[in-house]
Amino acid sequence: MEITKKEVEQLIHLKKENSFWTHLSGILGNNLFVSGSVSSTEVQLWQRNQWTMSLYAVFTFSFNAQHHLIDIKTELNIFGKILVYGIFAVLVFFFIPKDMASFQQNNFWIFTCIKVIFLSIYVILCKVLYESEKRIQRKAIFEKLAIEITEENPIKETSLFSIFIRILTYPLGLMTLYACVFHFFPNQKYIYGTLGIVVVSAYFITDIILLFRKKKR
Repeated sequence: MEITKKEVEQLIHLKKENSFWTHLSGILGNNLFVSGSVSSTEVQLWQRNQWTMSLYAVFTFSFNAQHHLIDIKTELNIFGKILVYGIFAVLVFFFIPKDMASFQQNNFWIFTCIKVIFLSIYVILCKVLYESEKRIQRKAIFEKLAIEITEENPIKETSLFSIFIRILTYPLGLMTLYACVFHFFPNQKYIYGTLGIVVVSAYFITDIILLFRKKKR
């Protein structure tokens, strides 16, 4: 069955330009409707929810001269990109020692490893949130357009990969929590300790919520 441009356009509730300010205003205005933009050869769709906030995908539908669908691409929205990469850059700058004396401390490499673990968990958390939201959006859009959702080896993707990620991140997360409580706070590094606890706790809570969601399906 051929999917036409008109069918995809009908999914749009609010026609908006795909820009930084559009996504920012949508978040501030709590816009949960399907929004999108239309050009001669493309239709872009996106919809955020209250759970993932800014980590939602923009779906780009490409059409040929006969207005028949030929390709679908997804990417993180521009506001989400700036927010995620911006926070990462600030954290990296914040974690870099500001004087040479820091490099000569006995526990320098311990703190460095903890900071790397912290940044890794932050990246994985953002990736998990984005991929989860993208799957939900894709399922909703494809069902409306009667497009069959095909997944290659779903057991391998959802089971083996998830198990591998958890084997890696859970020990790292626990190590980070341990370091926050027994290293950062005793050394009066309260900002480091607080950030570590918040990010790691957010990852654990998010992962548990996703596990319960999968069990309910």
